[in-house]
Amino acid sequence: MADVTFLELGPESLELIRPLWEKLNDHHLVRSPNFRQHYEQMTFDIRKADLLKKEQLRVILAIAGRIPVGYCVCTVAGDTGEVDSIFVEDAYRRSGIGEQLMYRAIAWLKAAEVKKLIVAVAAGNEAAIAFYESFGFMPRMTVLQLVGDDMTKGMLGHKRPRS
Repeated sequence: MADVTFLELGPESLELIRPLWEKLNDHHLVRSPNFRQHYEQMTFDIRKADLLKKEQLRVILAIAGRIPVGYCVCTVAGDTGEVDSIFVEDAYRRSGIGEQLMYRAIAWLKAAEVKKLIVAVAAGNEAAIAFYESFGFMPRMTVLQLVGDDMTKGMLGHKRPRS
């Protein structure tokens, strides 16, 4: 692994991950064409406000030299701990940074005594599932969402149920 320092910080440090989060959002924008509009409209400020609503929040920052190269944000809400967002710069992937971020996130979440631990994987980013499975996460369900502005779109080509 590159010479990397890991810092475990609180909610006040969220702004430090903005440039990395924006790269993650772009990553999802390219890989999730059915939800392109969501990623086009999602801003860091919107995501930050959502994260700050959680009861507890930890930012784990990976720094090479003085440059942030990866992060993990994890939160606690009720009895659920979540790995909400994780990203490592392309040049630093497969160097163990992602694994260290996850180990630290899981340790913090377990210390918070949550009853369940979850991570959501965006459509188009299914390649990340194997990474999460290596930490013991297993798929529980798949949620499908109707795409488009017109909710009747989902009915096209299908017979409507009889009354």
